Amino acid sequence: RISARALLWRGARELVRAPLPTLAALAGAMTAALAARAAWVRAGQALLDERPGRAALVALVGLSLAALLAEVTRAAALTAYAGPRRPLGRIVALGLRRTPAMIAVRVVELALYGALGLGALFVLARGLGRAGVDPARQALLAAGGLFPSLALALVVFAAARVAQTVIARGLPAAAAAAHGYDLVLRRFASLARLGLLGLAAAAPLWIMALFVPLPLCAALLGLVALWLY
Repeated sequence: RISARALLWRGARELVRAPLPTLAALAGAMTAALAARAAWVRAGQALLDERPGRAALVALVGLSLAALLAEVTRAAALTAYAGPRRPLGRIVALGLRRTPAMIAVRVVELALYGALGLGALFVLARGLGRAGVDPARQALLAAGGLFPSLALALVVFAAARVAQTVIARGLPAAAAAAHGYDLVLRRFASLARLGLLGLAAAAPLWIMALFVPLPLCAALLGLVALWLY
């Protein structure tokens, strides 16, 4: 049985073992952040010009391209960490081949977040309408209504991360998703401890990300994500 600290040290060693894929993933995160910001700026300008259709199109295309760039470079990095040493060209080819499966898992993950959020809104709208004007009662009902959705969202998040790591090893999307949910439901406590320890260990990086410009913030958060994968 491997301890959580040993797993974190192993993750740090993987970042160093494959420096070029790691740097490519960080560069992809920085470029994606800049592209997303440019898309929002352009979309805002289109809204000011009273062109909502163009604003929606610019935001959709710009954010989609930014997300695709981040996914492709991250897939290549995870592929490098998941297997033996390979030539860079082979790593990129495998990463591109496994990117669609990773995107499929991410799409399902986002759809589940949307369903959970919509359900929570319906519960809150119905519950708070009957809570009267007592703030304590409203807070209690809001917490009770949000807790199940937040707990399920945490399970979905953890399962999606596990699924993407095994996709990097070559598993198909459906099998990887099933493995992710199976592992999370069986080992949730161990994964929670690993995640909390990882966040504590990476605290200098993600705290620094709060106070630096957007490209460097994206790179730091990308480094934390790669480490904790």
